Amino acid sequence: PGYGIRKNGELVAWLLTHYITDSAICLGFLHVKEEWRRNGFARDLTEVICNYAKDHELTPVVDIFQDNVASLSLSKSLGFKKIGENHWFEGTIPE
Repeated sequence: PGYGIRKNGELVAWLLTHYITDSAICLGFLHVKEEWRRNGFARDLTEVICNYAKDHELTPVVDIFQDNVASLSLSKSLGFKKIGENHWFEGTIPE
């Protein structure tokens, strides 16, 4: 599922999910247009998806880059707890 917020017909904020398993829903693709930030839209959208998770007996999880201070702060304020770190590697497969 995904949710959005429109103001005057314009989509100004949205939150989509990365994936859903039998036990979890991974939130992702959260964006609020710059001129609409600091209005609580990110929190509102995250709470809607968390309520969806609760209604479907799923655990909400997030993947957040370490330098995304705003998302880390939001997730912490909503009760998410850090349980691990992922490390991404860039490269190519040799021919």
